[in-house]
Amino acid sequence: MPQTSSPATHQEHLETLQSTVMDILQPKAANDLLWQRKEQRNCDTRGHLTLSLDNQELTSAIFSLAHTLKGLRQEFQREVTPAQQEKEQDRRKEPDRMAQQKEITSLQEALTAAGH
Repeated sequence: MPQTSSPATHQEHLETLQSTVMDILQPKAANDLLWQRKEQRNCDTRGHLTLSLDNQELTSAIFSLAHTLKGLRQEFQREVTPAQQEKEQDRRKEPDRMAQQKEITSLQEALTAAGH
């Protein structure tokens, strides 16, 4: 994936990644929520709900989510590091700019004083 240098582009990229993950996770979560609501309406007198997934299905789902989250974390770290480095470089340059501006101002004042 190409590295981005603009914070706005970086933010858009992260939002795209988040949207992609949510598009993957939301249908399953919505389906589970609908199932739970239906079960609650139908089984209010039976007590606790039981999950319809067996251990193998749960393990597979958890592994898949963990793998996806690990990949997103690595992608995020690759994207954040260049942006952080760029911000740090800008912070280091700021004192130099301020010193240069002070020097320019003092030279202008000296020239003005010499001209009068």
